[in-house]
Amino acid sequence: MKVDRRDFAEQQDWYQLDNAAVLFPSVVSDRTTTLFRVSATLTRAVNASALQRALTNIMPRFPYYLVHLKHGAFWHYLIRKEGTPRVEADAPSPCMAPPRGMRRTYLFRTRASGRRIAVEFSHILTDGTGALTFLRALLLEYALQLGVEVPDFADLFHKDEKPDPEESEDAYARYFSRTVPSPEPSKAAFRLSSRLLPVGAYRTVTGTVPVSELVRAAKERGVTITVLLAAVLAHSIYGLYLSLPRTKTRRQGNYVRVEVPVNLRRIFPTKSMRNFSLFVMPGIDLRLGPYSLDDTVELFHHYLKVEIEGRFINKQIARNIRGRRNPIVRVIPLGMKNLILPHFYFSKGEALVSTVLTNLGVVKMPDAVARMIERFEFVPAPSKWNKTGCAVVSFGEHTCITFGRLISETEVERRFFRSLVKLGIPVRIESR
Repeated sequence: MKVDRRDFAEQQDWYQLDNAAVLFPSVVSDRTTTLFRVSATLTRAVNASALQRALTNIMPRFPYYLVHLKHGAFWHYLIRKEGTPRVEADAPSPCMAPPRGMRRTYLFRTRASGRRIAVEFSHILTDGTGALTFLRALLLEYALQLGVEVPDFADLFHKDEKPDPEESEDAYARYFSRTVPSPEPSKAAFRLSSRLLPVGAYRTVTGTVPVSELVRAAKERGVTITVLLAAVLAHSIYGLYLSLPRTKTRRQGNYVRVEVPVNLRRIFPTKSMRNFSLFVMPGIDLRLGPYSLDDTVELFHHYLKVEIEGRFINKQIARNIRGRRNPIVRVIPLGMKNLILPHFYFSKGEALVSTVLTNLGVVKMPDAVARMIERFEFVPAPSKWNKTGCAVVSFGEHTCITFGRLISETEVERRFFRSLVKLGIPVRIESR
């Protein structure tokens, strides 16, 4: 079934990439696919035909996702794609896809297997908030297709709503200020040097923990769950660093930093369903050690308290918008940009951090739909530079902490989950 173009009479036929997305088409590869995953595990096996009907029904509510990537003379852009996406069977490795296919097909996909419904989005299209909003709408419509009575849709998008034009805006541009300075440069961070898995392999390990115990451990230290988990992750990598031969660590960076994405919608009001997140980089200076876990927690707490504030985040927005609007940059042909931008992406981003921890927070669903769902999971996008990342999401009584890695070694994950157990937080481990 095709979506009627009349449904989009008031929508655009093409979009500029938002300011966070402009780099991704130039760095995408067989390993750095830019794809991340949000999924829900249900209490019963997925009904494939009902899921396809649900997907077809909600797509007019998200017209800005019915696009594919095109390249112009100076920049990539998004153009409307006809038809309706199809539900795909799941694959052994999540978030893997041939990058060349992005220029012919949608920049997201819906997958199903057993009791799992998953959506995988390219960061060219949106961030975790946009993907989760889409998945929640899909689950609502899927429940309705199964005949479930849902008296209150709460804040979920649904097929009978008309899209708000603000949902497709580049919110970075709205909040750009010419008078705000760019952030100070940072030095390179310690990164894992393990050998990469074969192309197409991306392995995940998920630890499920009780929300109540995670909250308790965070409250005992007067910090948020994100701060606690980011500090535990940094301290785990710090422990790995200390275990390496001195001759090897001399060739590495002098910092362990964790990239922590920040949902800017909580700071700057917008309805945008495209990318609107930036990151902060709490870390420890390896030259000033030793560090206990409590030392790391305290450092991260104060760092994030300062950096996750509108005036400081605005410095990143200012830097990124200035770079895109620079008259010289604007007239550089796209082919040359594709050679330059990967270096910028690495030197100003990936090289500065040891890993990433992203927390989607607590997922809420209407009671009638929530009864169908066992848990949510979040898989980070793979990176050939940092090789491993961590993503967190909570639902009901459980938090799922998922590591995605492009290497065979699991030392970071082992150290991380052992640290949680030492904090009195029980962990149930599953690997894929």
